[in-house]
Amino acid sequence: MHCRFLFVLNPFYSVPKLFLPIIEVVKNTFYHYSQDHVPSLAAALSFYTILSLSPILMVILLLLGNFLGAAAIEGQIDQNLSIFIGEQAAAVIHEVAISAFQYQGSIGITLIGIISTYFSATSVWVQLQWAFNYIWGVQSKQGTRNIIAKYLKDQLVALLIILVIVVFVVLGLLYGTLLSIFDEYLKLYLSDSSIDFLRLINFVVSYGLSVLLFALAFKYIPDVQLAWRHVWWGAVFTSLLFGAGRYLIGLYLSRGGISSAYGVAGSLVLLLLWVYYISIILLLGAEFTKALFLYKGHTVVPTRYAILTKQQQ
Repeated sequence: MHCRFLFVLNPFYSVPKLFLPIIEVVKNTFYHYSQDHVPSLAAALSFYTILSLSPILMVILLLLGNFLGAAAIEGQIDQNLSIFIGEQAAAVIHEVAISAFQYQGSIGITLIGIISTYFSATSVWVQLQWAFNYIWGVQSKQGTRNIIAKYLKDQLVALLIILVIVVFVVLGLLYGTLLSIFDEYLKLYLSDSSIDFLRLINFVVSYGLSVLLFALAFKYIPDVQLAWRHVWWGAVFTSLLFGAGRYLIGLYLSRGGISSAYGVAGSLVLLLLWVYYISIILLLGAEFTKALFLYKGHTVVPTRYAILTKQQQ
């Protein structure tokens, strides 16, 4: 009777103590998800991401197209995107990539493409940093000297992370292209178990790289002093959520009848929804990182270029 009464007052009474911290962190994550208006932040981030797709794809095609052939790279882009967002939405990105790549013969257009890629990517960076800062309850200091110093610092960090991401994307496409080329040879000389082992290694490496990218984002994008130990679990959580979410979102968008409901614009709507949901997962990962950080008793300390705007609890 006593235990039943306690369970009514506290539904987590019978839960093993091992899981109570996890439940508390997850509960705080979704509480602040609502308080920080994450869906609205994700919508703004999605807008800048969509605008950046064309120049980014153009540079990727220019970098690898001349070495492996445009058709091979386009095939890899189509194959990877179709898994995530369905064939119709992937076709939209394919058309964007082809339109961008048709000017590859001009050095001037290539340079313009690289420059526009940088500014497009940094616009995504600025919006993502603003969203992360809002989640952490900090904002940039006012004043000309602070603004200039912070701008230079942000541009340097943004450039380094963009280069890391581009290298990972290029290596991923290169690996996929080479794997498809040598796939038949591998089947001739390797056993099925060996091929399965190689696929397992590919999965582990891909997941590890995604964890590293999320950890870089959570540590260096917000104007908050964070150590690596503060971001690893958030990166692991976000990578798991990203892997499960992109499959479920892709499954929903490919079978949900959205394309037919919106007619000609259906493919674009699919793409917009996919980017929007992925943005939500990224920001939810930031909320989880903050919730775990606060649960462990740490205090939010802004960098020298930022100030606190709200008291975290």
